[in-house]
Amino acid sequence: KEVDEGSGVRCSLKDNVDGVVQKVRALEEGGEGIIWDVEELVSNATMLGVCPFYLSRGLAENADLVLCTFQYLIDTRIREALKIKLKDSIVVFDEGHNIEQVCRDAKSSTVPKELLEHLCDTIRKGRRAAIRYPDVEVKSLAVLEAAGRRLLDWEFDDKVEILTVDTPEALQEFLAELNLDLERLEGLIGEANLVLQNNKHVDAEVNASVKSLQGIFETMVSVLKHPDDYCIVVIQFNPEMSEKSSKKAKQRNAGWKELNIWCMLPAVAFRNVADQCRSVIVSSGTLSRRYMQSELGTNFAYQLELMHVINLKKQVWAGVVERGGVEKLLFNGRLNSRDTSAYQDSLGETILRFCQTIPKNVLVFLPSYSFLSKLKKRWQATGMWDELNTVKEYLYQESREKNEMINVLERYKAHAAGDGAGAILLSIYRGVFAEGIDFKDEYARGVIIVGIPYPHMMSPQIIQKRLYNDARAEAARRGGPPAASGFLWYQEEAFRALNQAIGRVIRHKDDFGVVVLIDERFTDENLKLLLPKWIRGAILPMNFDYDAAIESVGQFIADWE
Repeated sequence: KEVDEGSGVRCSLKDNVDGVVQKVRALEEGGEGIIWDVEELVSNATMLGVCPFYLSRGLAENADLVLCTFQYLIDTRIREALKIKLKDSIVVFDEGHNIEQVCRDAKSSTVPKELLEHLCDTIRKGRRAAIRYPDVEVKSLAVLEAAGRRLLDWEFDDKVEILTVDTPEALQEFLAELNLDLERLEGLIGEANLVLQNNKHVDAEVNASVKSLQGIFETMVSVLKHPDDYCIVVIQFNPEMSEKSSKKAKQRNAGWKELNIWCMLPAVAFRNVADQCRSVIVSSGTLSRRYMQSELGTNFAYQLELMHVINLKKQVWAGVVERGGVEKLLFNGRLNSRDTSAYQDSLGETILRFCQTIPKNVLVFLPSYSFLSKLKKRWQATGMWDELNTVKEYLYQESREKNEMINVLERYKAHAAGDGAGAILLSIYRGVFAEGIDFKDEYARGVIIVGIPYPHMMSPQIIQKRLYNDARAEAARRGGPPAASGFLWYQEEAFRALNQAIGRVIRHKDDFGVVVLIDERFTDENLKLLLPKWIRGAILPMNFDYDAAIESVGQFIADWE
């Protein structure tokens, strides 16, 4: 915190930063370049008695190379607060397969009613507490609270549970009903700025609430500036449940439950960055190029899709397993198929056989936590869970709890050392273990891919995105710019997650491993085109059944050993 909430005294750890920054720059000008990693930055800043966050901000202003998260560049408010200058810069987005979602999120807002109530209540308390300080913009706090309260009191047809506003005219009418036109919204943003600029005696929680409310208004401004690329979805409390509730519960649950302002086109955020830079480079081992230019609204003059640095014939075994288990069941991981006992039993048998053949640690990726829970329940009932625990030293599963996941990862990796059989880790596509963690060498000699992780088809946001892309694709057929249809976008969303999971197995030029694709849909040549180029080149030119695949993997491992 910049100030002490009680006394208003400034933080000494921040006040001392400028002097340290000048000393570091003097060393650099004298030829003594200093490059710190994050741990060194924290330890050195602590030793020097300054805040590591503000020290890094000060040093970044004159740095030739600045490393930061996507949000620091994409989110205009964060970029301006950190004084990041894009003009004439070269910007590299590594792990660029995430860029589209980050851009859409940066220009979207999801506002639960309870959160908005908390923001308004906090601002009211801050306004009352700050009356005795003449430098606090008490009037601005009152204006912001009133605007939030008006939104809280808004009601729509109580006979529907979801209200969708997805045309430019309807979006403007919706905001006008809330007395929120462009001039009014920009005025509210200005009021928030006044509070934030004169916040010496403003409680930190009040500051945070003002920033949050300001962010909602800024999203609404973006809606009015890009009405073709937005939709608003309002979710109401279930009317039937309200009828059964007590009078007090009815009052608490009256009106809307959640306000979603969703940006449908990543270009709304990305163009603001690309137009200012000298060059933009988007890189990823699993980047989809087919419609990225259309989604980002940017023409990439140079596009490269390269092969892997490894020898594909010698260092990776990749194959599609259509059938498995004693019954040689045809694997199709669609929702109605994978919930059957026959599918789950055959899948367990197939995974067991591969884990008997692949040495050391094996990663298994599953479509969802709910499916993992169903598998565990079934396998515990049939004894398969115990068998998997026997073939390897331990069977781990991904958890939603952060602290538990760190513990699981450390224990799982520990099994790679020594002469033991290793461990199995049941993981989730789009989960923590599917991206950003280095499972090199024995940490993952095999990756077993189960099904295709399509997003939940009935999610309101997925429905709206697909409809939006269908409209753009139809416009493209009439002569407009190229655009992916809703179905193509939906497919690429699934394979973006799947491709990240595949990428856990080969982590450096001397690594080797096995990739097993368990689903008959991987035999579709059109779907194979959605896989990374290197894995397409590695997949063996036949679709293995259970026994043939095990034999082939065994020979691959024997050749390495």
